[in-house]
Amino acid sequence: MQCSAVLEDTHARPAHAIVQSAESSLYASHAKEAYELFATSSQDNTAKLWDVRSCRCVRTFSGHKNGSIAANIAFSPCLRYLASGSEDKAYYLFDLRMGTVLHRIRGMHGDACMDVAFNPLYPQLATACLDGKVHFYADKL
Repeated sequence: MQCSAVLEDTHARPAHAIVQSAESSLYASHAKEAYELFATSSQDNTAKLWDVRSCRCVRTFSGHKNGSIAANIAFSPCLRYLASGSEDKAYYLFDLRMGTVLHRIRGMHGDACMDVAFNPLYPQLATACLDGKVHFYADKL
């Protein structure tokens, strides 16, 4: 393994999370280019979508609060959405194509939403919070 590229100045503050779009040949099939994307998150209240081929940011997502606690991000299995935890007791679902907030779900969490994970088989999202609870959401995405 050799370092093939270094991205400098990715965020205003150091990136704390990185996820790559993962192939799930059993459940979904996408164009090869879809698997050449990765996302980063930082405590500068942004998440960014990157293209591995060009090493350039192709989208910046904002609206969630992520300034003092590191909240994670996750790609949906269909690769149409990016979920992010947030300090404002909500989770955010971003549209990867448009770069906009698709949903902001708040009210169920008693504290900051720190981690998010998609189910690879069903349109479900799990969120973990600092209050010690895990919430499950299902929708027809």
